[in-house]
Amino acid sequence: MKVGRGRVPGLGRVLAVALAAFLAGCGGDPAAGRVLPEGRLWRLDGTAVEASAYRGRAVVLNFWATWCVPCREELPSLERLARSLDPARFAVVAVSVDDDVNLVREFLRETPLAFDLYLDRDRWWQGRLGVRAIPDTFLVAPDGRIVARETGPRQWDAPEMRRRVEAAYHGADAGG
Repeated sequence: MKVGRGRVPGLGRVLAVALAAFLAGCGGDPAAGRVLPEGRLWRLDGTAVEASAYRGRAVVLNFWATWCVPCREELPSLERLARSLDPARFAVVAVSVDDDVNLVREFLRETPLAFDLYLDRDRWWQGRLGVRAIPDTFLVAPDGRIVARETGPRQWDAPEMRRRVEAAYHGADAGG
């Protein structure tokens, strides 16, 4: 291997790997296009539902916590969205990342929600989907493919977000 003219062996390869890592972190969501992993969603009473039970419907999959103020502010818009959607074609699913189920139960006594609520026991879902900040919401097509991701709070019942949810039913992302 030639080292002449100011070259450092392997530097090009190191720079290429660093650039690829930087671009992966800055552009595009690594979850988009992937199929939602098979796994259990744990109800507050400790029973489980397989994620595959939602196949055939578009899913708004939201990760939240009781201690997260933006999450608490976002949940009512998810409730309004859930009430306006056809349950045969759509599901709104919220997964709490709280460690204490009693905090979630207490929150729900104050703020009743009619859509499906689960706990992310052992951070299994967060790890599989790369959830690093909350709220974090995935739009999942009926075939289980993740078509979009929204990190940060949104007004889910706003017309543009509703269009995105409708597009997810058709397996597409309508912007973002």
